[in-house]
Amino acid sequence: MKSIKVEGCFIIITLTRKFAVHVEKHITALQNIQAYKTILLIGGVVPQKQERLLVSNKGPDIVIGTPDHLWEHIIETMVTNIYQILLISST
Repeated sequence: MKSIKVEGCFIIITLTRKFAVHVEKHITALQNIQAYKTILLIGGVVPQKQERLLVSNKGPDIVIGTPDHLWEHIIETMVTNIYQILLISST
């Protein structure tokens, strides 16, 4: 287990990779109103790249991803002060 600390973020869990990408696009569109730093944790992306994004510049405000990839990164990274977790289903 790595000892990297990420402070304070909202987590949005989606059940599919495609839906996670869709949610991230909508949140990015809202950034015209309020600046949020988001990161997408899904399969098909090199895990080391996702980890670098997760811990860079004080970490993200919002983390969006699928359960398996979120869990993988959360147990490998000490995520503290999770403000809220939201599970979104596309049905």
